Amino acid sequence: MVKALIIANAANRAKVFVPVADYLFDTGAKVTFVSLDPILDGDASNILRISRHPYIEFPHRTEKNLFEMSIKERFATLKQIRKPVNEMLTSLSPDVILLGAAAYVEGVIIEEARKRKIKTALMQDGLRIRDYTSAFGTVLKWLVSKIKAIVNEWTLALYGVRYFFTPFETNRVDKILLFGDSVFKEVLHKGIRREKLAIVGNPVYDSAPPLPVERSVDVRFFFGLPPDRKIVLFGMQCFHRHKVAKIDDEIAIVKNLVDLFREIPSFDLIIKLHPENDYDMYRELFFKWNPPSTVHLIKDEFSPRELLAISDVFMTVYSTMALEALVYGIPVITLDYTPVRHRLNLEPATFSARSYQDLKRILSEWRDDTHILIKDKVKQVLDSELANLGFASEKAAEVILDLVKNQT
Repeated sequence: MVKALIIANAANRAKVFVPVADYLFDTGAKVTFVSLDPILDGDASNILRISRHPYIEFPHRTEKNLFEMSIKERFATLKQIRKPVNEMLTSLSPDVILLGAAAYVEGVIIEEARKRKIKTALMQDGLRIRDYTSAFGTVLKWLVSKIKAIVNEWTLALYGVRYFFTPFETNRVDKILLFGDSVFKEVLHKGIRREKLAIVGNPVYDSAPPLPVERSVDVRFFFGLPPDRKIVLFGMQCFHRHKVAKIDDEIAIVKNLVDLFREIPSFDLIIKLHPENDYDMYRELFFKWNPPSTVHLIKDEFSPRELLAISDVFMTVYSTMALEALVYGIPVITLDYTPVRHRLNLEPATFSARSYQDLKRILSEWRDDTHILIKDKVKQVLDSELANLGFASEKAAEVILDLVKNQT
């Protein structure tokens, strides 16, 4: 019997991995999850708790994420977690480990697994993004990235956003599982060996259930919205915590949207905060801004799918909810004029607002059939981003099981 250990440290990762675990279990494998949830976000553990698989909480916790740690703190953290990682591997004795793009704990797990000759598979767990900087900024960022790479090699603290794969990770794992052809070409271009790559698809959409429209009446009642009212849903992120924008820039993005919707009476705007956003801070700011009654702020009263079910348009900078919106036929507008360095990489399947005035024009001219104009482009992007639709879990499980089967 194959023993698989699956590492999850965020809700989106748990959503990707649970369907793969289900298929592995159905083939006779024993699956155990390890939750690496940060203190500030228990969503991954909540998802694992209602799955049919046993899971354990990794004993080490830290208030800081990787981006906030000094070099000294990284060394201290790595020293602290190496012992519990080895105890975990000794206790569970896995044949194979599945994990997402690594942070500091995953980095140690990869390294210790290699010493024990345990197979490891790295799986994409989010959308691709592109980093927008000036030409000078691009060169400077390249130089900084090289310095960081050296530091991170020393500390085993793997930098890099989860949507990308760094040489440190790819040199040490046995297989890399990708959602589609577009990211396959991207990582291949980075010099990663073809034989390490496998296109499996995104397991989240294997059995994507219909949006919960039966909840629409309750959700609309919560916001005081009539059944025919048009809604724009904005998927927020915690930009400053991820070091892609300053906190003042983050606040300015929300403030500009509040001001914009004073001038667009044809829509209501729902701003869905990310779990890492400071809800109390934004609630106080809303009180000062005195937004129109058509603008609403929400934390976690409803699930993303319940909010998508009542939305006519989804708007974001680079939220992974954008792909889910496209899958369900909801048009997406991307805010490509903000100071945030990262941009969503789903063009031409989205409407790109290149400026504040451009966004105002897009929304002012919006019609019920506007998104039909790019329907074919949406299909092309989805085909490129999501291979093996309906069979991704099976494909991923086969690759994982083959790793163990071919172990020498």
